[in-house]
Amino acid sequence: MNKVITVNSTKIAISLKTFFISASVLLLLFSIGLNAKAQAPGYLGKRFLIGFEAPMIVGYDLQKSSYNYIIKRTDGYYEFKDSESFPLYFRVKPTVYVEFVLNRKNSIQAYGRFFSSKIDITEFTDFEKSTNENTSFYPDGRAKAKTMAFGMKYRIFTGDGLSPVGKYLSFGAEYASNKFDFKDTKFLTYDRFNKTIYNEPINEAVSTLILTFGFGTQYPLGKSIMFNLGGEAGLPFSLLWSNPYGDGGYAEPSSEDWVKANSKNHFFRSYIFNITVGLALIP
Repeated sequence: MNKVITVNSTKIAISLKTFFISASVLLLLFSIGLNAKAQAPGYLGKRFLIGFEAPMIVGYDLQKSSYNYIIKRTDGYYEFKDSESFPLYFRVKPTVYVEFVLNRKNSIQAYGRFFSSKIDITEFTDFEKSTNENTSFYPDGRAKAKTMAFGMKYRIFTGDGLSPVGKYLSFGAEYASNKFDFKDTKFLTYDRFNKTIYNEPINEAVSTLILTFGFGTQYPLGKSIMFNLGGEAGLPFSLLWSNPYGDGGYAEPSSEDWVKANSKNHFFRSYIFNITVGLALIP
């Protein structure tokens, strides 16, 4: 048990180190902006914005056929079934942020977000004493993925834009952590004596770094309110994780790797491309 904790702590430490390196780069840009000989921000001379935005994504799940669920019927028999959820999915990521205008063309933003959604999940393998071998444990339904993230963005206002008003491009880094809620999901199998065996995979949170690129337009609705409409693409480092399903993708992940295996696709589907709408207040 101590060995597992040490390995997981090392992985988290590496992820945090990567994030803080990226954050340091953004802070360097922040420092350069403060020391640059530029005029004060053009819109009312204001530098701070406090905002709320809702990045949204509509996607299509290409892996619907790979999820097998098992249910125990009232007559005592077991039945395998495919996921009955619709392959189209919709996800919203509520976000709160603080933005500081560096000069007439640049700003920096720090933000945090939390979102959750029901997703399809896979079976996992674990050692079962009654059969003295590794056994596949199947879920009976979907589970809730709960994701928390924080990050930073550097925004460049283009053309006639005057920070924080006008068209912009953004570059950023985000650190996201995911865990699953098993309250309504059971994992089960049965041995040769038709005995039902319940088990759950190890449910430790897994994290990844995400590089983001965005674009959009921000314009005033009044002296103290800004409206933002844009788009953002994210590249999760979790795409580089090794295949947890073994050679050929046929083996189930172990209990220790189960959250990581299911989070890999969750991160990708959540960040591939989002449409963003938001409001910001200028204190």
